[in-house]
Order: sequence, then C-alpha cells, then structure tokens
Amino acid sequence: MAQQGVDNPQLRTVGPTDLQALSASAQFVASKNSQVNVAADIASLKEVGRGEMEWWWFTLYRARLLTVDGEYNQGTYPMVLEIEYYQDIPSERLLEATVDQWQHLQLDQSRQLQWQASLSELWPDVNEGDTLSLQVLSPDSSQFYFNGKPLEELMPEGFSEDFLAIWLSSQTSRPELRKQLLGEIACEC
Repeated sequence: MAQQGVDNPQLRTVGPTDLQALSASAQFVASKNSQVNVAADIASLKEVGRGEMEWWWFTLYRARLLTVDGEYNQGTYPMVLEIEYYQDIPSERLLEATVDQWQHLQLDQSRQLQWQASLSELWPDVNEGDTLSLQVLSPDSSQFYFNGKPLEELMPEGFSEDFLAIWLSSQTSRPELRKQLLGEIACEC
C-alpha cells in the first residue's frame, strides 16, 4: 500500500497557486463551453432582413440582422448584425468609416474615442468573402466574430447600442439599408 503525503510523488498538497491555476483553467473551459452554447443559440436566430451597402458604383458588403423571432425590437436580445464583405478593406478604413458614421449620428466624442481605441486593437483587415459579425447577448455583453470565430475581446458596456445605431437608428446615413435590415423592404441579395 502506498504511503500518503509527501513521500508519495503522485500525491501532494495543493497550495494557493495551484488553486488559482485550477480556477483559471475552469473559467477558461466554462468560457469555451459558453461560446459553443452561444454559437448554437445564434444558429437558431431568424433573419429580420438583409441589405447591401453601395458606395458609388461598388457594392461594399451585404448586412443581415438576426433575432430570436425574426422581428426587430430595440432592446430585445440576443441579436446579430452580420456583414459579408464584397471588397478587400483594410481595418484602418473600416474604423475610419465607422467613426464617420458615429460623427453623423452625433455620438458623444468621448464614447467615439473609447470605441475607436477598442476597435483599433481588435478588427482585422477584411477580404472579399470575409464575414464580421457582432453578436449582442445583452446591452452589456457583445462580441465580434470574424469568419465565425470569436475575436479575443468582449466589447465594453454600451458599445453594442452605439455600433448598431449606425444601421438601425432612424438618423442613419443609409435609410434604405435600414429599411432592408428591418424587413420593411426586400433586397434580392
């Protein structure tokens, strides 16, 4: 029979450092499982509408809005805004266009700077066929996915409403695209 305690190399006392490592490992596994469950839940969402963003004679992307029941009600979650790109666009240009839209919406300057700092670290360059999605679970919980894979960082509280306003606000610079996303007019895209 093996001795218990220090003399047995397979048994040892668990210290505070070990507990911290076990806790971090358990949180990582829970986070990964949560992402899998969220992805499964997102797959069950229904399309509200879709539309294409055109600039001059180029179609830049197709956007889709998805919710639980296929209806948009501001403040009801989860929801996803998915953008499939038809053109190669560097991340700096995506960020510049986003800030331009926030300025159009007259978003508070300090929030623009906060969101801009978060996005500049997060967004990749996009190529034709790439998809960038914002999955919003609540006003306080949202995350970007690039080609179906989560980007590292969760977005700060309040970000999702300011980001979605670019497309869904009644003050958007693209009212036709808004109507398409809300399912008010159809898009053959």
